[in-house]
Amino acid sequence: MPSSAAPPDSAPHPKQQVASYWRELVEGEFDPPYAASRMRIGVIHERISLGPEWYLAGLARQVGGFIQAIDPALPNAPELILALVRAVLFDVSFVIDAYMEARVSRLFRSEGYAQQLVEGLASAVAVIDSRDRLISANRTLLSMIHGDPALLYLMSVEKAIPIPGLGKLLQRAREGDAPRMVGAGHLGGRNFRIAVMRLNYQAEASGIAALVMDDITDLQRIGADMDRQSDRYDQLGDIVGSVLWDMDLATWTITSINQGSLDLTGTQSVRYLGRAEAWTDQIVDADRERFKQKAMALQPGEKTVIDYRMQRMDGQEVWVRSNLCRSRDRQDHRIFGANTDISASKRYASRAWPASPVASPTSSTTPSWPCWATSSCTP
Repeated sequence: MPSSAAPPDSAPHPKQQVASYWRELVEGEFDPPYAASRMRIGVIHERISLGPEWYLAGLARQVGGFIQAIDPALPNAPELILALVRAVLFDVSFVIDAYMEARVSRLFRSEGYAQQLVEGLASAVAVIDSRDRLISANRTLLSMIHGDPALLYLMSVEKAIPIPGLGKLLQRAREGDAPRMVGAGHLGGRNFRIAVMRLNYQAEASGIAALVMDDITDLQRIGADMDRQSDRYDQLGDIVGSVLWDMDLATWTITSINQGSLDLTGTQSVRYLGRAEAWTDQIVDADRERFKQKAMALQPGEKTVIDYRMQRMDGQEVWVRSNLCRSRDRQDHRIFGANTDISASKRYASRAWPASPVASPTSSTTPSWPCWATSSCTP
């Protein structure tokens, strides 16, 4: 195959090696030097971006030329063809293997891209030798510990990164069954998540470990703020006597709920979390579809109120009033509900108050009032 098939910006020396490779194909012997040559040429092909398809095309053309050059009238023609087939198979087995090795090497090489990646990470990254000394660090770590790179090299990691228990974490990662250990630490008023991994890429470099530190101080603060907000959410619900929840309209699944559900529904709040239809299943059949239709009709940011009956776990039927509000985010299919027990007011409203005075059977003009509606009524 002509070397002009390679990209024009490739170095001329590898192209000359490729050209000589095809000449060696005729002269080569099945010996270690020849095998080494085949391996080398696979790496060179890959380096100048001549993929396996180029190699196989060139090999096919060479083999075709060899076969045409064999005189079929020769008594040893079959032996020559057999020898050629053996040479081709030998050649292919070594060259393709070399291609694969070269590609693996290029995939995992650390120069260039990997170095830029490590340098650009927000995480602090360091490499520790078997004697717990710092042998590599990215800029994030240096800025974190305010260290001079010239002084930090080969410094004890516990001195360079004075986090209590770091040495023990490294020891556990080296000696334990798990190649990766995770811990936590505190340094300079900040909290860190620490991951330590064994690096066994070379037999002679046993004991080498990688250290990755992530600052989680702000995440912990946000988590604590969310916990406090959740506590206030529960307290507010308890004060007003409401069950407060968020519900996903796609599955009718409650994603958060306060602790007031026990008094209203007779069920602990944990029963509703993450279970599709857990709330709507307790709505009586006659009211369930009406509740769903009204909730589904809400537009982003819109509010509504609906009264309906629920079946408590003890079998008692209660009236519930839900003040519903749809999330303002059009991509968020949640509604927020404040749910209160209105059973007492419903019972009061349903009392049989007379619509008009009742005529006395003895008089057509004098109305007869119920005893409890007159001042003369006696117990």
